[in-house]
Amino acid sequence: MRYLKWFVGLGLVLSLSACFESKPSDMAVEVMAKRYWVDELKFAQVFPLQEVQLLSAYKEGSDGYVAQVRYRFGATLSEAELVAHLQAQEAQAASAVLAHPGVVATLQRLPSGFDRESRLELTKRLLFRDGERGWLLERELSD
Repeated sequence: MRYLKWFVGLGLVLSLSACFESKPSDMAVEVMAKRYWVDELKFAQVFPLQEVQLLSAYKEGSDGYVAQVRYRFGATLSEAELVAHLQAQEAQAASAVLAHPGVVATLQRLPSGFDRESRLELTKRLLFRDGERGWLLERELSD
């Protein structure tokens, strides 16, 4: 009887610990995803964000968290203008923008033939890690 109570107690403790499993809040994921778009990819001027929305997420390993995020944004340049802009940057040896794999992946996934004022949408999978400073965006995952 004593063992039965012990196992029931252990089961209860394990169930409750699963409820308190560490993960970033939905709002934190959306804020970090927005900062990724603006600060790291540097798309804010060409593709201003209208909305960042967490679609789904799951725990990966003991310290990983993968979130699928939808970006809704506008275009301030047409596709032809964007290509000309990127070619001009490359000619000036300022192609550091294209050195970021997230930038290249995003540009490849844009729909062809978009115009100025187009409303566009992309989804990205982002990996977050729990470390000494809490949950931080580690990198974008390829599809």
